[in-house]
Amino acid sequence: MGLEEYCEFREAFLGVAVAELGRQRPVAFAAHAVQVLGAGGGAHEGGGAAGGGAAGGGSWQRREAALFAATASVEGLLSRVLAPPGMPPPAAAAETGTLLVPLLRAALAPPPAAASAAGVALLLRARCKLVTALAPFLAAAPAEHGLEAALRGVLGCLPHAAATTAAAALESVVHLSRRCADEIASSEPLIEALLDALGRQLADPDAERRAALISACGRVVACSASHAERFVAPFVAELQRASATLDGAADYLGPAYESRARVAAQLAERLGDATAALAPLRPLPKPALVAVRTHL
Repeated sequence: MGLEEYCEFREAFLGVAVAELGRQRPVAFAAHAVQVLGAGGGAHEGGGAAGGGAAGGGSWQRREAALFAATASVEGLLSRVLAPPGMPPPAAAAETGTLLVPLLRAALAPPPAAASAAGVALLLRARCKLVTALAPFLAAAPAEHGLEAALRGVLGCLPHAAATTAAAALESVVHLSRRCADEIASSEPLIEALLDALGRQLADPDAERRAALISACGRVVACSASHAERFVAPFVAELQRASATLDGAADYLGPAYESRARVAAQLAERLGDATAALAPLRPLPKPALVAVRTHL
């Protein structure tokens, strides 16, 4: 069984059971994970942790299992921390919420040096899954709850060689773009980090993954008009290059249909990227949209 199949099997069967137990005992798994991971020290901006976070808690297998269980059960815990809109916080919200910050800090710590390559992939995947689950908590108080460290921690996992880890990172970025777009856009370092990560991932050969990340970045940029031109420029440049290549193809490819079809397919991919970039920008103020149009 490969890594991806193992993760899918475990979440489909064990994850459901843990979630049910978590509804009955919302604090238990998170408290256990904090104890196992030896959470301590502050998370630095690269997504790791200062202090002894990575060294606490024994084997990487035990750490990863604790993170898995905490993530699977976190929905029940969040119901005790976050109030529905217009309602006062639950009675034990402050006390219960104190578990989540050290849990997140521990998940953002670098994997132990002794972990195997598969262990590192699983630990980083667990990090991304936890950040996804905690998105409502991060949106509620971005600075206090650690949104910056969480986003940086998952952005660093986007290019991971293990497909299941990279997919979890992409899912997390997409989720944060939906729950925390305003908060990310209001931080110059964060939105720059997001756009830098996008630039590094534009070479991803998977068009669906590429479009998902582009759309996520577009949702954030839609809340920050000053970054719209920087966001759109690379897609327009690639589109222009692909179009010029297709225009010239008739001259040097002649009747070679397969070769011209390949060039046309590349242009279609660039059109898809540009569409994914432009679609989320509709909410931008008119002056910003006009500035974007000058690139087209």
